[in-house]
Amino acid sequence: MFSVWFGKKLFRLDNVHIFNPAALGLALLTILSMIAEDRSGSPGVIISWWGADLGQQFLADQLYLYFALALFFLCGFIYFARAFKKLWYVISFTLSYLAVGVIVISLIDGGSVAELLGVTVRSLILSAISFMVLVMFVEPKTSPAIPKQQIAVGLLGAMLLHLLNSYGYAVPIDPLVLTVLGVNIATYILKTRRLLQ
Repeated sequence: MFSVWFGKKLFRLDNVHIFNPAALGLALLTILSMIAEDRSGSPGVIISWWGADLGQQFLADQLYLYFALALFFLCGFIYFARAFKKLWYVISFTLSYLAVGVIVISLIDGGSVAELLGVTVRSLILSAISFMVLVMFVEPKTSPAIPKQQIAVGLLGAMLLHLLNSYGYAVPIDPLVLTVLGVNIATYILKTRRLLQ
């Protein structure tokens, strides 16, 4: 709760909060947890995405229910992204993430494009990535409103997430959280400088 208040009230520029409060809260909790672990020697708090994977693991043995519930969540999240007028943002990120994923994985692993696309789509839909892009990205105050800005920031977010997943292992904060914070900064710059309008 404190971190959300901190993100909304204290971390502002031009009277606008820059960061998604929940993402900033997760980042702060991760850092505080590491500090507490270093001082006490006991394990710190494990930061999760609140079970945000669309595929709920308690239904893993019942595949029909597993996929039905995932589809229900996916449709609900898409509905809200559409209601917030952020579909260009979601589409830009999703297509860019898929394209970069297929290209990068095919260069590294050398698998077939169809196989790689299937793996990438499954990881996108059934993981916390879909929660990130459909809920955390589209938070109205910290996301771009104009379609051109949404497309640019969506592309940037996809590349940033791939970079963090590939090379960000030394950074203690979850790549998804860092991606949300990164696109928040890009959004702030585009909005305040009135770029791509």
